[in-house]
Amino acid sequence: MHPVHRVLSAALICAVSLAARADYDGGAEALRRGDHAQALRMLVAAADGDARAAALLAEMHERGLGTPRDPEHA
Repeated sequence: MHPVHRVLSAALICAVSLAARADYDGGAEALRRGDHAQALRMLVAAADGDARAAALLAEMHERGLGTPRDPEHA
């Protein structure tokens, strides 16, 4: 792989990681505030790259917070 491609790949991975973290942090805060719709949007965006977001999203589905209760989907 060309060195420029390595640098660009690393930068993209960092950007995706930071975006997932920002979505997790924002989603967790929205959930604490009781803004379930915003929490759901943000956590769905972060769930692919952040296991903590996926866990909170599963809890929301299990408890029916901002989405119909769905223990199987959780």
